[in-house]
Amino acid sequence: MRRAPSTACGGFSLIELMVTLAIGLVLTLAISMMVVRQESLRRGVTSGNDLTSNTAYAAFLLDRELRSAGAGFSQASSANYGCDLNVSLNGAQLLPATAAFPAPFATVPQTYVLAPLIIHAGAGANGSDVIAVATGNSALSESALPVSPRSTAAGQLKLANTLGIRGGDLVLLSQAGVGCMVQQVSNGFAGGAAQTLTFGGAYAANTINGLTLPGFSNGNAFVSLLGNVTGNPPRFMLFGVGDNATLFSYDLLKLSSSNAEALVEGVVDMRVLYGVDTVRAGLEQVTAWIAPSAAGYTAAELTSGTAMVFLVHHAEAVDSDVDPQRPLSADGRTHAAALAARVAARGVRPAAIWHSGKLRARQTAEPFLLTCNPSAEFAAIRGLQPTDPPDWIRDRLVGETRDVMCVGHFPSMPRIFHLLVTGTNDGSAADFPQHGIVALASDGERWTFAWQER
Repeated sequence: MRRAPSTACGGFSLIELMVTLAIGLVLTLAISMMVVRQESLRRGVTSGNDLTSNTAYAAFLLDRELRSAGAGFSQASSANYGCDLNVSLNGAQLLPATAAFPAPFATVPQTYVLAPLIIHAGAGANGSDVIAVATGNSALSESALPVSPRSTAAGQLKLANTLGIRGGDLVLLSQAGVGCMVQQVSNGFAGGAAQTLTFGGAYAANTINGLTLPGFSNGNAFVSLLGNVTGNPPRFMLFGVGDNATLFSYDLLKLSSSNAEALVEGVVDMRVLYGVDTVRAGLEQVTAWIAPSAAGYTAAELTSGTAMVFLVHHAEAVDSDVDPQRPLSADGRTHAAALAARVAARGVRPAAIWHSGKLRARQTAEPFLLTCNPSAEFAAIRGLQPTDPPDWIRDRLVGETRDVMCVGHFPSMPRIFHLLVTGTNDGSAADFPQHGIVALASDGERWTFAWQER
């Protein structure tokens, strides 16, 4: 009898299944690790790219603002720099601010002192610095425009002409010893030969923080064009690091926004240094980087109020054997006129021009009077003779809030310069430009070198 064939089915044993499962888990783990590592690498590359992009964008934003700092109002620096800015918006005082600025700018002073750039050390989040930068867009008119004497009235003033001015322009009205305010030109205004400039709109006001428009009336006031409310607006901005490692900006004039705006993420800290030309050899180069917390460079010191003193050595004069009164030579008259023109181009508008009374000093001072400020006080005073003690002029300048020009002689002018800057009068005459001018910034008691011309 034949046995029937077996019908038993073959298969995997339990051990084989466990081995297969273990191999599968190992493969799954390996693949998962590769995926995780790849994802981590991708995220790292993406984060690095984002950080690079954010850094480049932040650098672009700040570079754009800083390169234009001071545009539109530096042409009249003697009247504009250091003045407390008064601004009204829709009939309410905007600056000085009546409340703290929004975070991260809450510790920045509410009184805004006009300057191209000021660094507020440690005023941002976690002790980072805050940059205050002011930029105008003066468009058709790059020069400060003198206001006609006794022409200011409610809602208007007079200029020599109004060419280049249009409705909606924001202008800075300033006068040394009085203050400065922003006004808006009336809508529909079209400048030309007409002398009367009228104000109206959101930023127009006859009185701001006690400062009145008719108060700018004695002939030393200037109008600087800042831009337009709808096109090429001025940018008076604060930049600083806030919460969540974010770079913020704040528009002090509220032309773009009333709130602090987030610009760039991933900015953990911002530390800023001033690049300063300490050599002052006329090369306009940065020779030192100075922290905004250093003495003389804090925001409080830089915005404490500055008057300018201009020390001038008379131009070349003829010898006494040619003329005992020693008037200026032909070259001296040409040089004095050219120097006055260059100084006027800097925006220098002294409220007082003092000279020694000697003919050569008076003839040097006259071009400055005609070119810089025909309405300035013009007088011969004690203290500017060649051998006068330098402390006579120093004592007269202490507490002086006006911009003052002194025209005198060697050796007294170098001695006055050294006494004002260093407190001693034993410096070398070589430090003072012969037949030139030295500008000093003053808070009424101390003086620092600003610039010089020959």
